[in-house]
Amino acid sequence: IFDFADGIPARLAQKKPGFFGTVVDSIADTFSFGFAPAVMIAFSFPIALEPLSITSIFVGIYWAFCTVFRLVRFVKAPSKKWFKGVPSTGAGCAAALYIIIKLYLEKEVHSTSIISPIIGLSFMILTATLMIVTFKYPTTKLRKNFLEIFLLGLSAVVILSLAFVPLQYIIY
Repeated sequence: IFDFADGIPARLAQKKPGFFGTVVDSIADTFSFGFAPAVMIAFSFPIALEPLSITSIFVGIYWAFCTVFRLVRFVKAPSKKWFKGVPSTGAGCAAALYIIIKLYLEKEVHSTSIISPIIGLSFMILTATLMIVTFKYPTTKLRKNFLEIFLLGLSAVVILSLAFVPLQYIIY
């Protein structure tokens, strides 16, 4: 919601992309989708679980680094046709989903398995890495060829599948 909202004053302030539209928006995204999820990931395990807590701290630091790297790359070389790497907004939503599922499994299901945290932290490492790779993802602003339509369709399927995450995760 805030990512969408901060674009409105940027567009009203200037008709073409400039300092406010790119730099300030990226700084806001750095905090919203970089540092906030990084802190949630880093402190997602109590210190009593030492190996997991140390691992989660490193994963949180890696997440913050990947988000900053991706946003700096975007500011330096913006493209109207492609995103290089997964957008930080989508990755931030994946991090929020990870925390919600983790809390649900701990509190409601009383899961004490070591497998769930390992899978979750591995998923966060993969998601962070997808932000900095140079794979191209099409934006929604221009006409599309077959490959772009396919990639957008694939993205839509992933987003819709997340919508069908069991309702108890979302309610929790």
